[in-house]
Amino acid sequence: MADAKTKADNRGTTINGVDADRPHEADARQRTGHAGNRNGVAPPRAEPFPVADANGRAARARRDSDGGIQSADTALQVLTALAGLPGAQAVSELGRALDMPRAKVHRYLVSLERAGYVAQDPVSARYRLGPQALRTGLAALAEVDFVALAAAQLDSVRAAVGETVFVAIWGEHGPTIVLWRDAPRPVTVNVRVGSTLPLRYSATGRVFACWWPAAEEMHGAAANAPDGDRSWPQERRDTIERGYALIRGGLVPGIDAASFPVFDAQGALAGALTTLGLAGQIALGADGPLIRTLDETARYWSSQLGHRIDRR
Repeated sequence: MADAKTKADNRGTTINGVDADRPHEADARQRTGHAGNRNGVAPPRAEPFPVADANGRAARARRDSDGGIQSADTALQVLTALAGLPGAQAVSELGRALDMPRAKVHRYLVSLERAGYVAQDPVSARYRLGPQALRTGLAALAEVDFVALAAAQLDSVRAAVGETVFVAIWGEHGPTIVLWRDAPRPVTVNVRVGSTLPLRYSATGRVFACWWPAAEEMHGAAANAPDGDRSWPQERRDTIERGYALIRGGLVPGIDAASFPVFDAQGALAGALTTLGLAGQIALGADGPLIRTLDETARYWSSQLGHRIDRR
């Protein structure tokens, strides 16, 4: 399993060992190309990684009951609900989604329309987000950096799952580790920050092979398969359907890994969140708490980057 130990990147360069006593971070901040959306359903996850619920409404952070303006809170609830629902919405539909009287919803929509945050279709009378909402969203996205976002929360993720976790983005030579946090009892592996992972035989690489259009063309993921092995197309389909990459063993028997894609506002792959550990000790069952936590974390990071969560 090449997330745990890989001899070379796709050009044959040897990778050095990892210092297991310290977390590592890369200085690089790299952008990514385009990729598709991820499928798969995950159960709800409580704090600290809130994500959109099954109806598309953003999970709300815990509020300070001692301050704030109630009318502003309500207006933002209406705006958030409109942003989370598909297409233009009737006042009655928003009222049902918010469990709020139709007349009350309408009053707030009128105020939001005056400010440019919503717009009403003159024919259908339905409401959608307005130009000011777009400008506000674009301004917020301009301040978001995936690696910085992940770095600020990776310690909490590691504490929540109790296993080694790392983050990778697409680098000059392929999937490249940029952040690393060891488990309390670290697994000795032969990768480190800056290491490039192969597309076929690492969980991280499979995320890029599945959701990064240029990955197979640039690095020939199919060519990594042993002679006569035609299983990769099915493995790729299974990974996309599952919504994350899973490898048990691979190049290094006894090391298992799972990797989750993180998407940006355009649906492009921003990077991957990966965990690895010893087989028999790391619990990678589909319904287990580790997989649920990492899936919800990846979804939350995607939402922070502006990606619209798509749940079946």
